[in-house]
Amino acid sequence: MNKISLLLLLALLSVSSFAQVKWHNPQNNSFNPLEGQWKPNEQRVNFYSRLPDTIKSLVRKPVWHLATHTAGISINFKTNSPNIIVRYTTTSKSYSLPHMPSTGVSGVDLYAKDKKGDNIWLAAKYNFADTVAFNYTDINYRDSGGYEYRLFLPTYNGVKWLEIGVDDGANFDFIKPRKKLPIVAYGTSITQGACASRPGMIWSSILSRKMDMPLYNFGFSGNGRLEDVLIDAIADIDAEVYIIDCMPNLQALKQQDLVALIVKQIKRLRVARPNTPIIITDHLGYPHSDAYERFAKLKQNSIKSQKIAFDKLIADGVTDIYHLDYDTIALPNDATVEAIHPSDWGMHIYAEAYEKMIRMVLEK
Repeated sequence: MNKISLLLLLALLSVSSFAQVKWHNPQNNSFNPLEGQWKPNEQRVNFYSRLPDTIKSLVRKPVWHLATHTAGISINFKTNSPNIIVRYTTTSKSYSLPHMPSTGVSGVDLYAKDKKGDNIWLAAKYNFADTVAFNYTDINYRDSGGYEYRLFLPTYNGVKWLEIGVDDGANFDFIKPRKKLPIVAYGTSITQGACASRPGMIWSSILSRKMDMPLYNFGFSGNGRLEDVLIDAIADIDAEVYIIDCMPNLQALKQQDLVALIVKQIKRLRVARPNTPIIITDHLGYPHSDAYERFAKLKQNSIKSQKIAFDKLIADGVTDIYHLDYDTIALPNDATVEAIHPSDWGMHIYAEAYEKMIRMVLEK
């Protein structure tokens, strides 16, 4: 079968499968069902953007562009439909990156939760065309009332519009974002999601599921620079815990400057939120640094600077701060894609380190 015939067949199959589908658009719902979106009720030209339009003039252009990527944003809904279709268009037609597949960059990821609270991952048949489509078919329900679902949106692409289709006659309701205090994570490309194979596999999404807590993803690829405007933004959120994970984007600073920046911004956050725990995280390291002196020096500079800054903060009387150190989060040789960004395995290692520390912090 040639390419044209295959496309025609897919089009015919799509038309027949959509014929008895009822579509639901989050943007047309009576309430905003997006979870993990800062200030969801403020004006946005792009409904799915992580940041509201009011902050556009305050952040640098790269940060604003990356904020249109929907990393960490999810949509919760409930249905008993045995077939679910998610169709959407993205802000960029570059669906993949050289080191990251289309499913991770531009795909969606669906998880169900049954009455026992168990998370169930659902596999899809997907097609990246002008309209992206993820089809989940013949779902076998353990519970007669259906499941609550959580749909993770793309990590390195934005969403223009999106619809969720279910069988005509099936129950469907969007679920309001949870009112639990969230985890708030400010960081780099690793926080944004590079290089997970799908959105549900980025460490922040794994952590959110493990802790059963909302999580705000303030990861900006190459731009986790501990800037005033973003410290103020995360401080605006009443959080259960703050994670500051920016070291991979700051490692080239001179030690004196890096220490001063860390101390300044942690104190800034502590003044704004006197009682919320803050975790500051070391550079996760380069597995190949033993073979490359340049990378070893960068890693050591960031680790040493962070320790000096942490000790100074403690000496200055800053309380309820915690240090997730390199020895705890260092990734083994095969846990990255290209020695910088975690693979799915690396993301799990990272998430488990955070889970252990956060449970300890919250027990205190």
